[in-house]
Formats: sequence, structure tokens, C-alpha cells
Amino acid sequence: MNRVLAPIARLSAAKSRRQQRRSTLWDPQLWGGVVDSAGHLQVDGIGLPSLVEEYGSPLLAVSHSKLLSDAESFMAAAKRVFPDAMPAFSYKTNCIPGVLRELHGAGFAAEVISPYELWLAEKLGNTGDNIIVNGVNKDYEFLYDAVRVGAASINVDDRSELEMLRKAASTLGRKARLSLRLKVDPSSHFGLAIESGEAERVAEEIVATPELFEFTGLHFHALADNDDPTLHIRFLNSALAFAKQIRQKLGTEISTLNIGGGYTVPTVKVMSRWEYARQRLLGVPASPPDPRSGCPFGEYIGQVAHALENWCSTNRMSIPRVILEPGRIVTSQSHILLTRVHAIKRSTTGPDVAMTDAGKILTSYPCDYEYHQMFVANRMLDAADSTYQLMGRLCTSADWLAKNRLLPKIQPGDVVAVMDAGAYFTSYSSNFAFPRPGIVMLDQGTARISRKRETYEHLTAMDDLQQPLHDFKVARIRR
Repeated sequence: MNRVLAPIARLSAAKSRRQQRRSTLWDPQLWGGVVDSAGHLQVDGIGLPSLVEEYGSPLLAVSHSKLLSDAESFMAAAKRVFPDAMPAFSYKTNCIPGVLRELHGAGFAAEVISPYELWLAEKLGNTGDNIIVNGVNKDYEFLYDAVRVGAASINVDDRSELEMLRKAASTLGRKARLSLRLKVDPSSHFGLAIESGEAERVAEEIVATPELFEFTGLHFHALADNDDPTLHIRFLNSALAFAKQIRQKLGTEISTLNIGGGYTVPTVKVMSRWEYARQRLLGVPASPPDPRSGCPFGEYIGQVAHALENWCSTNRMSIPRVILEPGRIVTSQSHILLTRVHAIKRSTTGPDVAMTDAGKILTSYPCDYEYHQMFVANRMLDAADSTYQLMGRLCTSADWLAKNRLLPKIQPGDVVAVMDAGAYFTSYSSNFAFPRPGIVMLDQGTARISRKRETYEHLTAMDDLQQPLHDFKVARIRR
């Protein structure tokens, strides 16, 4: 870091330490955790450090009780205002089959964006009526399978998908149930533009092909980590205005309205652009979120429902069935990433460096752009009075876990717990140079393996390691 930025970085780091010290995130009960008599972080009756001893590090631990509690809370809030709502969990947010199975058991449908996710949804027992198909750049194979399973809705993102859908529906001899994904945010590249007439033209083609297509409704999703219902309502009104437009011009009324997801989690925060730039430039984390601020989901979805009912009443339109696509709000808080500290490297130019076996390239990519609370799971009674750079195990400075993080004094062998690891941690995980970690489900004092730790054989399962070398003629390069 150059001499101009160095004093700015020191001041920013000092301010960050004060913010972290005052943070309300130091209470493990926010995630259903407690501190046992040994000073260890305990979840579902199990001390987390003991899990690392038994199953190795890094390790993802899932609280079964917290997972179901959060799922039930979301479902209850949604059904309270939309009794016939269809909550469809976002597979891309958390792709762990054991977790998805629990969510389907709790009443969630499947929202998928790829052929693999569609295959997995079927494997987990979902029928077409329980599957929403999203995604961009859909190929024929994906659309064919979506029509084959009778997906409740295939959300058309681009006009080019229609020709493939015609072919698939004709080949299979069954109608494809289609919705339009609308581009309600002008800065987004997803969906069909309303202003240019693109969305209306695609709707017209669908309505004009009743022998192959059933026009079911509209879809929009332009939010991430959002706790502002006014923004969601603005997008909602854009979609409803388009629904009125096609009713007037095409004589068709939508039966479903998919209002997407992106609902915030109070204990984790997506960084603002300034906070992200500061972290990259100065190595200073974002300010911790305050879980007491923001709009609770029950209130949030109540305001959205009120806006929908008012609009439909004013415009004499039937209220469509609402589809929701929750992700992080359902699974984030129930997952904890555990990583062991292997060494402490002293630094004369900044915080000491704690070398862990978890980093953003392998296990925790969301830490690059989100603030996540971290505990030293075996030192919960110690005061947080030391600052560390937490690094991963790859030979690159890009593989870090946290910058300038305030924690109790760390020693080799300690276990760091990264909270809110249930959204995109596993989806983005990599087996670059190392096998991916195992996953355990915790339930009433017991732990069971939900996913085995990868082995070297897993990493080479698609390779032929026994193929003999061929004789190659080496051509001499003449100068």
C-alpha cells in the first residue's frame, strides 16, 4: 500500500474495530446458538469444536431445528397474506440435496435455473406442478425436459426460447406452461423489456399458439438482500401495469404473478459499492449490520400484498396466484462454516495473519461481498480484543476469509465459525487443489453426515489415470 493510502487505511481500520466492538452480532442466540460451560459455541446440543475433531476441517454444519424454524416462519408469513401462495425455494442459493429435501418436506416447491437443478428436483420427488423453471441462455435440452416434466411455469427470458419451446411441445405432444420474465429494472440484462414492446410481442406469440402454449403469467426478480418494500412495490406496479396492457390488447388475463425473491437476512449484509471498494483498496470490512433495523419479512410481504390488492381492486383485475422465490432468507442462518486455524504469522505492517483452511476461493466466496459475523468457537468467553487477517490455504493473496476482523486472541488449533453460511457458500465452492468439505446435519444432540468430504478419487472420477503414454516423436526445432 502506498504512503498516501496507508494513513487512510489505519484510520478506517480503527473505525472498523470500534464498529465491530459495538456490534450487536456478538450474541450467538441470533443463530440459535448458546455458549456451554467450556466456553464453546454450541448448536442443537452439540459443541461445534468437537465436530471439527470428528469430521475434520473445514466443515459445514447445518442446524436442523434452525433450518425448519426459518422455513416455517417464511411459509407462515407468506401464507398469512397470500393463502394460496406458492413459495418455490431457489436451488441456486443452496444446492445441498439434504437441505432441499427438508425444505420440500416443509412445503416448498423448486425453483431451478439449469438442467442439473431440474434433474435434481425430479430426483428429490418433485412433480412438474411443483417446479418453476427460470434461467438465462436456456438450451433445447433444458427446455425439452421442462416441457416433459410439465413444469408449472417456464419463465421465458428471451424471445429465442420460443422456437425451441415450440419444437419441444410439438415433439412431446403436450402444452408448455409459459410465463414472461419482465425486465423491470432498466439496468438489468435479465428479462424482456416492456418499454420497447419486446415483452408484448412475445406475449402475443404465446397467446397466438394455444395448441402448444399456455400463457400462465408474469415473473420479475430484480432484488438482492432487499428490506425495502417500496422498491419491491415499484417493480410490482410495473408488472401489473403490463398485465393490464396485455389484457386490453390481447384479451388475456394472467393467472399467476411471480414476485421473485431477494429478501434480506438481518444478520448478514451485502456490501454497498463504497464498502466493497474500501475493502478491496484499504482492506477494511463493511460496517456490521444491525439485526434490529430494517423491515421484518412479515411486515415487508404484508405491504407488498396490500399494494397488490389495491392495484387489482382499482383496475378491476382478479388477484393472481402469487409465486415467491425465497433463497437466503430461508437457509442463511442455519448453516455455519467451521475452519481450523493452523498458524499465526506475525506482521509488522498490520494485523497478524491467521492461516486457516477456508478461504473465499474454496469455501466462502460470499465473504468477498458480504459481511458475516465470525466467532472463535472454542473461545466464546474471551474478549474480542485482537485484529486479524484471516487467510485461506491457497498460494494466492486473493484467498482470504476476512480482513481486519476483531476476534479474541487466536492460537493454532482454534476453530473459527463463520455464521450465515447457508446462502451461496456451497453453490460457489471450489475444489481447486483441495477436496471440498463435508456437510453434517445437527439435530437434538446428534450429527449425521449429509454430504461426505470429497476424496482424491472424487476429484479424478472422470479421468482415465491408467491410460498408457503414447510414443511421441519430438520434432527438432532447427534454428
